[in-house]
Amino acid sequence: MLGCRLFAVLIGVMVTIVGCQPSPPTHAELSGAWLQTQDGHQQGVVLHPDGDLSLVGIANEQGERWQYDAQSQRLILITDSTLQSETHIVEYDIQSFSQAQFTLVGDGRMAGEFARADEQLAVISGDVTYHQRMALSPRAMLTVVLNDVSLADAPAKQMASYAVALNGKQVPVPFKLALMKSQVEAGHRYSIRASIHVDDKLLFTSTRHYGVEPMQSGSVQVEVEPVQRRKPTLNERSQQTFYGELVCADCPNGPVHLGLEADNTFLMLDSAGKHASFGGWKQQGPVLTLTASDGQSYWFRRHQNGLEPLLAAGSAKLPAPPLLLDAPMPSLDLAIQLIGDYRYMADAAVFQECVTGKRWPVAQDQGGLRLEQAYMQNRAGPGEPLHMTVAGKLKVLPGMEEGSEVETLIVSELVNVADQDTTCD
Repeated sequence: MLGCRLFAVLIGVMVTIVGCQPSPPTHAELSGAWLQTQDGHQQGVVLHPDGDLSLVGIANEQGERWQYDAQSQRLILITDSTLQSETHIVEYDIQSFSQAQFTLVGDGRMAGEFARADEQLAVISGDVTYHQRMALSPRAMLTVVLNDVSLADAPAKQMASYAVALNGKQVPVPFKLALMKSQVEAGHRYSIRASIHVDDKLLFTSTRHYGVEPMQSGSVQVEVEPVQRRKPTLNERSQQTFYGELVCADCPNGPVHLGLEADNTFLMLDSAGKHASFGGWKQQGPVLTLTASDGQSYWFRRHQNGLEPLLAAGSAKLPAPPLLLDAPMPSLDLAIQLIGDYRYMADAAVFQECVTGKRWPVAQDQGGLRLEQAYMQNRAGPGEPLHMTVAGKLKVLPGMEEGSEVETLIVSELVNVADQDTTCD
């Protein structure tokens, strides 16, 4: 009788012990942000509910996917090396799990104790897309970067990045960027840039400013534009070039080179190399009207292989021989006076010339800094245009994305700033 009672007690204790064993964590309980400290350095993971994986504070590696087997309590982290085209798959055993912490046991660099950090990490999500009706190559690579663009006279500071091989995926392509909230500084401006490469060749890049607030949850859609191969400069792309002498009170002294561009812009350079003028042209019948950025107008009538100077549209020709078709424009190294609207938003400074509507990014050198300072002092509001006259050169410079080239305005002088009510419109 005593033996039966003792046996019953043992069975009860075993049932109690088994009943006290903690149940394995669920997929939902593991999802979220977790941080660990190794040798005084914080690093972490974000286990997104959809299976995506983000790494924070881990150099030269980024997260791809995570998988979890509840029966074996095994966590699989799939990561990519940013230095080499390698995928790492590492398995860890989960021990001592609670809602506040757990321990990963394994041979990978993420082994150790983690603490829940949903309030310490920020996640920015969104999609990258484009409107062109074309399919991406299976070799396409998407890169998304979060930058601190607060300092106008310094390069943007990279805060987080995400790169993924698309392997046949087409737009829209989702992305997630994770970072420590302690990295975010109050009053700073942050923006997202995206680009798509194929075999290290840039195909698409974002051209607008996509401002974000890292401390606030939300989603952003980033549109990328096809990258145009380098366009010829003003000196290289003349459709027709003429040479001859102008006769008028405000005309340059001596013969001039006149280049009429296919995009209805023109460039006039005197033979002495002391004066250059930029503007737009239009043709009505045989008569051409040229309007320079400074408001000066010129009229010509097409005549055989040349242009006859006119006193005005429809009037008699001036007492000067026609400008004749000539060799290409000589090399231009003169500042051109331009009148237009300037805007500066975050890391983008743009000048739009009034007569032609042409837009150029402004180089962020000393001349560009003077324009930015004038804009901050005189603008009507953020993003509003400031009308000004500048002198500068147009040169092809490397773009913001690797491998791209952009015709850029290099400002040598800020000539005049107009009042807030004056714009190109």
